[in-house]
Amino acid sequence: MSRNRVRSWDEVSYTIQAGGRHVPIHPQAPKMKFIEQNLREFVRGSEDLYRRLSIRECVRIQTFPDTFKFYYKSVDAGYKMIGNAVPVKMGEILANKILKDLKGFKVKNDVKIQKVITKVNGVVVRERMVEIINNIPVNA
Repeated sequence: MSRNRVRSWDEVSYTIQAGGRHVPIHPQAPKMKFIEQNLREFVRGSEDLYRRLSIRECVRIQTFPDTFKFYYKSVDAGYKMIGNAVPVKMGEILANKILKDLKGFKVKNDVKIQKVITKVNGVVVRERMVEIINNIPVNA
């Protein structure tokens, strides 16, 4: 079963999925014994070492800083939140690539955005969007 997979400490983690049942098993456990396709069993005598990664361990795999706080009402909701999140480092790499590509485009100064108002936590961000667009350098 895909949910009962173990990676060792020096291997890259399996994908953190949006659900507690599919969270990888902690690397302290030995790899499960292969019986047949889609059938594995715990190594006898080591059953106490098998446990799923905690939500905080999944947060670390997703490269969130330890100081980042998540608010959820149940363990399942916490795993779902982390599994649906874009890993911080991946988001940073994508954002830097998008910024680099945008800087390569010629844009008109004084971009006018009409009838577009986006609210985030009750704050209108339209002005900030225009400011960001207008500060992209124009190639000569």
